[in-house]
Amino acid sequence: RRGREKSRLLADVVRECAYLAAQGVREVTLLGQTVEAYGHDLPEQPDLGDLMRELQALEGIAR
Repeated sequence: RRGREKSRLLADVVRECAYLAAQGVREVTLLGQTVEAYGHDLPEQPDLGDLMRELQALEGIAR
């Protein structure tokens, strides 16, 4: 049985990906059980599109 969904804060994911890009990583993979539910449990309720837009703006991440 699965527990409740728990999204990571958008800013934390972006910060981690920016760090990885600075280390030379060119590609990141986002995983989740139900990605369409991303952010519904967070105060600002970002969605997956918001996260993707933030990550697309990072220099160094090709995809």
